[in-house]
Amino acid sequence: MTSNTKLEFLNRYIAYFKRDDVPFFSWPDQKNTSHRVMQIRGPDYDEGVSAFKKDAQAYGILRKGYMEIVSNLHCLPDEVKISTLSNIETEALITYYVRGDRFSCGFLAAAIQRGILLSALIHLRNLMEQEEGCH
Repeated sequence: MTSNTKLEFLNRYIAYFKRDDVPFFSWPDQKNTSHRVMQIRGPDYDEGVSAFKKDAQAYGILRKGYMEIVSNLHCLPDEVKISTLSNIETEALITYYVRGDRFSCGFLAAAIQRGILLSALIHLRNLMEQEEGCH
C-alpha cells in the first residue's frame, strides 16, 4: 500500500467526518423482550461509517497488536493527547475504537461524537505528509 493511497483514504474520511449534515449514527428504539428484559442494540451507522470501517482495514490503517500499543500509552485512550502520538500509536488508537465497537455498543459512535476519530485521522495525515516531505 503506497503512502499516497493511504493519504487519499485519510483525506476522503477527514472530509466525511468534518461534515455537519451527516447523521453518522442513530440509536434504534430499544424494546422489551417477552420476558420484560430490555434488548439493547448498538447504533445504526451511516453508510459512510460502515465504509470507513471496511476501508480502514483495506488501506492498512488498522493495526495488529493494537491493544499492547494502546496499553503502553500510560493513560486511558480517551485522555491521550493525540498530537503527541506516533504513526503506529495513532493507527493503534483508531483500531482501538473501530474494533472496540464489536465489544461495546456505541464505542465508535462515542469516538465520532467526541471528535476523537477525526482528530486521530487528521493527526495521522499530518504525520504522513511530514514523512513525505522528508523523502
